[in-house]
Amino acid sequence: MEQVEFLRTFGNAIRRRRAAVFVGAGVSMSSGFPSWDDLVGPLRDAANVPTTVRDATVAAEYAVQELKMDEVERLLLSKLDGFQSSSNDVVEELLSIDFAEIWTTNFDTLLETADPNLDLVLEDDDYEHTSPLRARRLTKLHGSLGEAPDGTTNWRSHPVITRSSFESFEREHPLKWAMLRAQFLTSSFLFLGFSFADPNVGALLRIVRSLPAKIRRLPHFAIMKPPSETDDRREFALFCRDLTAAGVHVVEIENYEDLPGLLRSLGRSALPPNVFVSGTVDDDSDAKRTCTATGVMLAGLSEDLAIFSFDGSASRAVSSAYKTSLRPEAYSPERIRAFYRKSPTGEDTITVPRFGTAVFTEKSLEEMRSDVLSRVRVMLLLGGSDRTQEEAELALNKGIPVIPFGGSAGAARTIWERGRVACGFASDEAAHPWSLLSHQEPSIAAGAAKELLEMVLPSS
Repeated sequence: MEQVEFLRTFGNAIRRRRAAVFVGAGVSMSSGFPSWDDLVGPLRDAANVPTTVRDATVAAEYAVQELKMDEVERLLLSKLDGFQSSSNDVVEELLSIDFAEIWTTNFDTLLETADPNLDLVLEDDDYEHTSPLRARRLTKLHGSLGEAPDGTTNWRSHPVITRSSFESFEREHPLKWAMLRAQFLTSSFLFLGFSFADPNVGALLRIVRSLPAKIRRLPHFAIMKPPSETDDRREFALFCRDLTAAGVHVVEIENYEDLPGLLRSLGRSALPPNVFVSGTVDDDSDAKRTCTATGVMLAGLSEDLAIFSFDGSASRAVSSAYKTSLRPEAYSPERIRAFYRKSPTGEDTITVPRFGTAVFTEKSLEEMRSDVLSRVRVMLLLGGSDRTQEEAELALNKGIPVIPFGGSAGAARTIWERGRVACGFASDEAAHPWSLLSHQEPSIAAGAAKELLEMVLPSS
């Protein structure tokens, strides 16, 4: 699946509180934790389980038969002890997104250490706890590390690692299994750092494949890096097709280093469709008429779109046309917000529009810009000079897509000449509308902006 479609679809699910994330071992490996196979390695050695036994859960099963569970747990601790639950870029970006639910098969405490406010579920009894309103819940399916009074690492919740422990999971953990199954069938999941070798997830996919075709469900997604070898890529393609049949769409990345940036874009896609307008234009100019055409276009784009600005001449023209074009019942002052800094002397002489919402702040210019831009999905540039250029640079540094009307000259022209890729529109489908942003006909330029906006905003 294309990344643009993934961001749009899954971002909508996050906004509607119908999204969950499933974190696998790959995320923890970025912080130095061992892979699943490496973790089972000491069990193989101690129990003399040959490498021909490739299934790690079967190898762990044989190890328990030879060594007993207490010794297996001790060997696992010896492998995990000493690793610090220090965060990484993926964890930080992941936790910055407002997921309703987080699930993990990992034993480590990376997630709960990075966000101590997570409502933690280790055992079925934990579901009876009352959570704060909108608190995010982290469910650890297969056990968890903890810390003993003497500071050493211990098992806070016993590990699920053997074949028999997976086979009895539904019986031993009925509430966790019921919650996972219900959410998987009624929400949209994102799998990160996951190989899909986990038996419990395999059971979920079997349930999905057995459902009648007429039952519609929200799509699931998995972010994965394809292999480099030709034969492996063929197997990967077949594997992806099989996942798609079970409702899991694979989103490919070229390098694992790209994952934090993709998650950052996902977090922005989950924001409300707030559009920031920046720039200055002269009265009776083509640029001013483009502002009017843009405001009319925005009114028909999304039912909950809002315009943010620092009240330049371009944003006033866009906002005025936007308000005029909205149905009376669709307008509310919150849909047009202009932000101002209070004068340090208290002698404000700012003239605010008679519509929309004026928001005053005592923050510095840098703080105000950063705060406001952190709440928008995309920036529109029309004309402008140094101030507009600074706002565009800040947006680009934050990863916010920028749509510069190249035909309106000024800073917008300068940014447009950098090209669409630099402004956050890398897909080939953006090439044609990008070229039309420089058109002098207002309706054509506004129409091109609409095509680009529809790539980063939810459907109306």
